[in-house]
Amino acid sequence: MLRVGTCSWKYPSWEGLVYDRDSNASYLAQYARTYRTVEVDRWYWALGKDQVGLPDRSTVNSYDADTDSEFRFTIKAPNALTAPFAYRTASEPNRWFLNVELFYRFLDSLSPLLAKTAVVMLQFPYLNRGSMARSEVLLDYLAAFAHALPDSVQVGIEIRNPHWVDHSWFEALKDLGLSPVLLSGYWMESFIDHVEDALSLGFETVMTTGIAGGFNWPYKGHGASSD
Repeated sequence: MLRVGTCSWKYPSWEGLVYDRDSNASYLAQYARTYRTVEVDRWYWALGKDQVGLPDRSTVNSYDADTDSEFRFTIKAPNALTAPFAYRTASEPNRWFLNVELFYRFLDSLSPLLAKTAVVMLQFPYLNRGSMARSEVLLDYLAAFAHALPDSVQVGIEIRNPHWVDHSWFEALKDLGLSPVLLSGYWMESFIDHVEDALSLGFETVMTTGIAGGFNWPYKGHGASSD
């Protein structure tokens, strides 16, 4: 099944194209009449000094009410789960890094939308020797994290170090039951080769995302289910 969508939907310039200027329906409700998937990243920047911001239930409920049961979201998890260092530091470890309890709190806050969620995405920053010595260290963290995940949630992993993305990286994610998220841009240039490599391993979901001028769609089986 092919699903075509975008990252976010709140673009006033789309009035007359996607949105009816005279409609009382929300942007998302109107968007969902044309597109069948979207990425939500509003909850990504959540890492604070002493706390982590989580989705507001009223907002989650409104997203659920504005979309039908076949609509699909890709939701970006809080950066509190993926930032190696604490808020506004470059050396103090982040106590919430890949914290399973925090991830479950995040899922609980999303509970009305989980049935419509294709992928929960973990976007890691550019990781190098200053933040994480090598990809095997991250994979060790991910292994412990993945073993605690519920079977009902598909988790996608995006990294931004092109030297770490190779066949062995995809094999490791596959063994852990995680999906690759492949980015076009931000140092990640071998985009098509990476997509082909990932698909060769038979992932059920491969999500690709592009910056301006690019595209954003999760590939599922022999179809594309887009965010």
